Amino acid sequence: MRTKAISPSHATRTRPTDPTTPLCLAVLWVVAVLSWFAGAAPVAAAAPASHTETLFFDAVFTHARTAGPGPGHVGHRQIADGILRDASGRSSGTFAFTCTWTRVEPDGASERCRASAFTSDGRLDAAGPSHSSSVVHSWRLIGGSGVYRDASGRLSVRDLGEREALLTATVTAPDSGQLHAGKVGRPRADQPFIARADDLCRRAGTALASLPAFPFATFDPLHPDPSVLPQVGAFFTGPGDPRPILRTLDAGLRDLGQPRRERQVWRLARRARDRELAVIDKQDRAALVANVPVFVQSVHESAANFRQIAITETVFGSTPCVL
Repeated sequence: MRTKAISPSHATRTRPTDPTTPLCLAVLWVVAVLSWFAGAAPVAAAAPASHTETLFFDAVFTHARTAGPGPGHVGHRQIADGILRDASGRSSGTFAFTCTWTRVEPDGASERCRASAFTSDGRLDAAGPSHSSSVVHSWRLIGGSGVYRDASGRLSVRDLGEREALLTATVTAPDSGQLHAGKVGRPRADQPFIARADDLCRRAGTALASLPAFPFATFDPLHPDPSVLPQVGAFFTGPGDPRPILRTLDAGLRDLGQPRRERQVWRLARRARDRELAVIDKQDRAALVANVPVFVQSVHESAANFRQIAITETVFGSTPCVL
């Protein structure tokens, strides 16, 4: 899990740069939980039952520090803890993690991480490798206590911004039917719809990745140089313009209609996507005329709106649509 600088615009949001700020982020925990129970009758054993649960946590850092050697050295540790909130914003527990650098490379550092979430259902532990320059990290769940005692599965962490990341895990646990903290709906009836949305978003993601890289490596979106802003605007309205791709994606998602069950979450995601294009237009206009206050305002609006897209798409179950 890494800290990401606030994106200067729509382009760098699809092309995150290597983090350079101290670790201070939040974590969205979205856990798809698969469980089963084995029962036995005096004459014949019953077939195991299985079902899926989805848990969502927004983990906000309240403390962060480093230990051991300094950045750039093997053994450097990033340590943090904070509070967990569910999809409605209610407090649901706490969390803590430590990431230790194991190898320093030209493009960053390899590291090993271990994390724990503490909720009314118990303690859920996760561990695995990470890389300081990666946006998505894959960990494994290694049990814990309470309902999570025998939990196992895979965990995917997607860095979201300066203070947030998305974490999705498929977990197998004997008592998953008893999970309560952070539980949200992920009905089977919506899976075909989600698969079609994911396909559209993967195509858009591939197209966005093919756009030219942002050419102003030292550009600070929160303290932009007015003399450079028109060049930034020219890039975003020229070779680096993502709007045709995003408009095609939005049209395709609208053509899908409505999911069978989780329609409210889907509507929230669509509204955020509509706002996205409006913010992009505002940002481009400000850049072209070197309007620094409006440009900086649009950066904050873009970050807030992207957060809404990320949360709603993750809760809905369409993580490829976090674009």
